[in-house]
Amino acid sequence: MKHLMDIIDSAPGFFASSYAEARRLFREACLAQDASLFEHQHPLKGPAGETLAIDVALVGPANASNLLVVISGTHGVEGFAGSGCQVGWLRLYHRSDLPPDTAVLLIHMLNPWGCAWARRQTEDNVDLNRNFCDFEESLPDNPLYEAIHALIVNPLPVVRAAKDASLSAFRAKSGDAALAAALFSGQYQHSDGVGYGGSQATWSNTALRAIVARHAMSAKRAVVLDVHTGLGPYGYGTLLSVEAAGSAGLQRARSYFGPGVSAISEDPAVPYEVHGNLLAWIAREISCEITCVAIEFGTLPLAGLLELQVDDCRLRNFHDAWASLSSTIRRDLIDFFFPATTDWLQSALMRSSQMIHLGLRGMQYDSARRAAH
Repeated sequence: MKHLMDIIDSAPGFFASSYAEARRLFREACLAQDASLFEHQHPLKGPAGETLAIDVALVGPANASNLLVVISGTHGVEGFAGSGCQVGWLRLYHRSDLPPDTAVLLIHMLNPWGCAWARRQTEDNVDLNRNFCDFEESLPDNPLYEAIHALIVNPLPVVRAAKDASLSAFRAKSGDAALAAALFSGQYQHSDGVGYGGSQATWSNTALRAIVARHAMSAKRAVVLDVHTGLGPYGYGTLLSVEAAGSAGLQRARSYFGPGVSAISEDPAVPYEVHGNLLAWIAREISCEITCVAIEFGTLPLAGLLELQVDDCRLRNFHDAWASLSSTIRRDLIDFFFPATTDWLQSALMRSSQMIHLGLRGMQYDSARRAAH
């Protein structure tokens, strides 16, 4: 691997601020690494008519016992950060760096439509990370969201959330944590609202199931890293496990990545319960010893995230009335989820590289320990 300062200095060149550019950088890096490259093309186009797709790269043997998976773009616009982390790893590491019987699977822009159109949601307004439910079973209620849905989808007047008196009154009474829980726990009743988990599996959900079935089911050991942005200290990669507090899975995650790994249910950086979580589904789906961790790179204060999601929802529902604010809101969304200051990009690259290294090392250690016994 290159010298540490080379990595730091090269960080900005791995990140892009448009979907088309991010895809180009990723595919070029895959070709340079001689990775096996697969494509799942989306049925819709981007804002400039560009092709949208989930690109999947496999570095290492297809039947490897140890598999490390890195996912970017689960939440659309957040994918700019994860994409750069994937490109950086491809450019800075080499196939010879992989331990024996080990492969890395890079899933690039799981929600390509959301990234291209600067939204967290999919083309059908679904929060993909709330969509991995059993839709034949009863879905959870979100009474906090029910209390504010009518405020969010009120067509008049054209007022951004930061200046909305009705939402300010709710926040003053209930607090930002309650508003966060309302918007992000997931709700399954209002397809025009915020945090909608869907009524069926989305296109991205179905595509991920096909990717996992094709590339991950033969592994004996797996680590899955899902890259997100928006919560936590600026530029720092908070590590969140889907495993329950005190579980063997959480203990293994901490043995790989250190004691800083938190259970999502207990971490104050996530002030709400999550339903339909992608990593929880993968942990159930892949029948091997699997360690799933979300990397959450902090950006700006939580209040800004809450307000932007309301603005984004209103823009989608009342586009004609809100058209004059469209470019501003889209730009604000990108700036919030992808600040792109040099120090932030360097932190993201360093932290993600560290996590990939520790994940590979942890599986290698477990493999050697099992072989010795």
